[in-house]
Amino acid sequence: MLTYRAEPGLEALQGRPAEWSSRALHPMHSYLEYQGQKLESRFDARAYLAQLGAMDHHDLSRFPGGGLARIRASSLCVGIDTDQLFFPSHMATLARRLREHGLHAEHATLSSQHGHDGFLLEWDAMAVLLARALALPTARGPEHAFPRWPEVRPALNPPCGTKA
Repeated sequence: MLTYRAEPGLEALQGRPAEWSSRALHPMHSYLEYQGQKLESRFDARAYLAQLGAMDHHDLSRFPGGGLARIRASSLCVGIDTDQLFFPSHMATLARRLREHGLHAEHATLSSQHGHDGFLLEWDAMAVLLARALALPTARGPEHAFPRWPEVRPALNPPCGTKA
């Protein structure tokens, strides 16, 4: 749990109060207990262990010829400066390696005091990054980029029972 959140965010959220006794329950302890109970009520333990195993063993380079060679899409590799699960340097390396395979790959760093969970909590910054990712050219070139959604305008329908 602690690797999902960075110290600055945890300190701001659950820091030690000025008046605190060493015999009292630290606010962080109650926070982690609460988060653990929430997780336990939502997830089957076996599913959680399977997810952890998948994260621990995910390695595109283990495939014959390297898994990166199978990728055909443009990529925006985003690192979070306080992430302790997926280090920003790993995201920069991934972008560089994708470029070495002839793909369009960019790297960005999201600044967040919340660690790995920053992508869930930094909505405004993520919106900018998602817009940037959606604007990337496709693997076939910019002429095949994602179509832009038409601007949504309210329909100007005549009142019921009348002709337009």
